[in-house]
Amino acid sequence: MNGHAVPAPPFVADPHPKRVLIIGGGPAGLGVLRALLHQHPGEAPPPFEAVSLVERREDIGGVWNIDSKTVALERSYPNGHASGHWPVYANPQEAQQGRPHWPSPSYPLLRGNVLPRFLSYSTAGRFPAPSENEPFPSLDETQAYLVEAAKPVRAYIRCNIECVGVWELPDDKPDQNRWAVRLHDWNDGGKAVTEYWDAVIPATSFTDAPAYPAIPGIKEVHDIGKLQHCKWYRGVEGTYTADERILVVGNGNSANDVAAHLASHRVAGKHEPIYRAARHAKLIIFSALEDERIKDVPTVKAFHVRERAGKAVLDVELIDSSIIENVDRVVLGSGYQYGKYHWIHLLSRGATSADEAHLPGHHDGADWQAPAESDLWKPVSLAPRALGQGPEPDDPGRLVGLWEQMVHARAATLAFANLPITYTPFILADVQGHALRSLWDASPASLPPTLEARLQSERDRLAEIEARKKALPELEAAGEKAWRDKLEKNRAVDRGELPESERIPAFETVAPDHVTLLHFHILGDDGLPYANRLRKVALAGHPEWEQRLLDWNTIEEERKGMYAVKVESLKRARERRRIAGGVE
Repeated sequence: MNGHAVPAPPFVADPHPKRVLIIGGGPAGLGVLRALLHQHPGEAPPPFEAVSLVERREDIGGVWNIDSKTVALERSYPNGHASGHWPVYANPQEAQQGRPHWPSPSYPLLRGNVLPRFLSYSTAGRFPAPSENEPFPSLDETQAYLVEAAKPVRAYIRCNIECVGVWELPDDKPDQNRWAVRLHDWNDGGKAVTEYWDAVIPATSFTDAPAYPAIPGIKEVHDIGKLQHCKWYRGVEGTYTADERILVVGNGNSANDVAAHLASHRVAGKHEPIYRAARHAKLIIFSALEDERIKDVPTVKAFHVRERAGKAVLDVELIDSSIIENVDRVVLGSGYQYGKYHWIHLLSRGATSADEAHLPGHHDGADWQAPAESDLWKPVSLAPRALGQGPEPDDPGRLVGLWEQMVHARAATLAFANLPITYTPFILADVQGHALRSLWDASPASLPPTLEARLQSERDRLAEIEARKKALPELEAAGEKAWRDKLEKNRAVDRGELPESERIPAFETVAPDHVTLLHFHILGDDGLPYANRLRKVALAGHPEWEQRLLDWNTIEEERKGMYAVKVESLKRARERRRIAGGVE
């Protein structure tokens, strides 16, 4: 900079954007869109001059929108699934050619574990009662609700529009910014265009970035075609057979569902059980039934790909040193990487006269692209880690610099919808959308006035996690001893020293892993105070919303009780299948 001080990027002190773009048409994006646009009788109209939502797929719905055409494309890939391919194409041999398709990570038999009350937007009608007296709706019923909720705001939604990048731009005013958004329009053959907006709300799902555990040998399992992440699981038929030896890794919702689906196509005593390995004991929020066709085993220590009779075979070594030989498939229910928005670029400094050539001018606005080599921008996060890639030493594992895990503390016209993970994402997006509208529409609600004050919520969250981690050594020592005692008791049963009735279920003998749930963006029970803070912000600007916005204090007991309801519903469904004489 020729010896001159590097100018700072703009601190947006008083954000009141007039043109707002939402990226992603799932439950988060749709909930925020409705909140920004909704007007009750007698209320002032929204202050925005333009609001738009872009969705890369053919319709809204996000993970709840699973379309048969894309599933058929996935099944055309080797092994009957497209594991590791994202997006997918009509001709798997010609990736990057033609129109891309983004599959939903859901599966046709999915039935949720969130009650209809907590799937209802405050600006829309109540979620209809699920069919067949089920307490929880099916995937199709959830998608139908989202499609219905989108009808009043369809004019603001543009589908088949892929966002490939976002760049913060300086504004004429030193305390303001704006955004360049690069889009591919698949209604027009993928035509590239750049649009300009005052504010941007990414509402994209974390399911774009699957997490792969750092287990020795995992890359080799993928290379021989025996590895599939739950992100690409679409059902049993046409992909799996009852004679295969299958290991499911994990015991969260997806892993438990996949294990149950696979087991339902097996007969106890005739077929080998599905193996399920997990790092921690089953949590109440991950509802599942005991099943003699599912065998719980300790977590995986290593994968060993060996050659036998001229063929590559897989042996799986568990943490207790036992071996499962000749495994045909490994299905990973290992979750996703949070906070990966590497396609969003923030100003790393203030612009100078030397940067003018890199900034969009009046003549090339729609065609502008950020130069690849400029140091004027930096991505808001690192890119997702690939299979076999260890964590970067400077990866914080979260999005840094946000007020309440939502609004960027400096560039306050950038806000993230449903970044934190809660039990009830629909109603979280609802309260976030109302809080954003209050902050951005010149109402009395406002962000803290300084950067330091805006970052206080981040410091508070980090302090909470650190305090919990300090209590871990004692918890882990006790858990380790209990785990070892349980393993030894089961070995005594195996040796015939104790009766079979003394055997401890394997899912209770996995090694403890308390750190798993101490992730910055996973709120768990902290979802209640978080939602309360955002609701307070929304009502500070619009007290007339008091009756509209759900008070989470009044629903917390029911919200936490959903999982016991889910277990009972699974039991009733199993009994119905038994009476009907079908395969469970």
